[in-house]
Order: sequence, then C-alpha cells, then structure tokens
Amino acid sequence: MKKLSALFLIAMVFCGCSSPISKMGKDTYLISRRGSMFSTVGSLRIKCLKEANRFCDKRGLAMVAVSTSGRNGAAGVVGSCELVFLAVPPDDPRNVPPDVLKDSDEIIEYRQRRLGDKP
Repeated sequence: MKKLSALFLIAMVFCGCSSPISKMGKDTYLISRRGSMFSTVGSLRIKCLKEANRFCDKRGLAMVAVSTSGRNGAAGVVGSCELVFLAVPPDDPRNVPPDVLKDSDEIIEYRQRRLGDKP
C-alpha cells in the first residue's frame, strides 16, 4: 500500500497530461492541459498554443486563439490551462491577431496568524 501511495504522489508531482482536442462548434475547439505541482500557467499555455497550431497546420488552417484560462501549480494543486481556439482558413476574416490574452482577475490572498494572535 505504501508503494502505491508513493507512486501516486510521484505521478501527481511530476506528470503532466493533456486531453484530446475537443470540437465545441463549427470551427471552435478546446484543448486542456494539466501539469504538475511545479507547472506555471505560462508554460502550459505555450504547450496548448503549440498543440493547437500543429492541429491547424496539419489541416491547412490558421489557429486563432479565443480565450485561455488556468492556474499555477502549488503544494497539493496541479497546474492547468485551457485554450479555446478557432481553426479557420488562412484567408478567413476572423484570422486576425488576437488581443493580448489575459489571465482571470482572480486574486488569492494568503494570511497567517501567529500562535496567540486574536482572530
């Protein structure tokens, strides 16, 4: 049992995986990636963008990013990223440079109390 627990922990810390690219609509697709506890949203976003570009290049299409979201890995939290993109012909009017992709406006605040401090 201890060996299984250790293997699971190692897999959670160091392994990353991605889901297959899923069709959401006519030209709209979703790709998601999970990293490890050490993964950053930026590194996972780059992997998603590269995979989306390969997907479109194989089909002679252009990749247009629509939205991206994710979170950094931390102790007990696996990093993740999702990318929604369009796969359109190169001459399609939607094939324009995207606005700068932004992370969510979520703010995480950590507070610590010392022993004996009043709540």
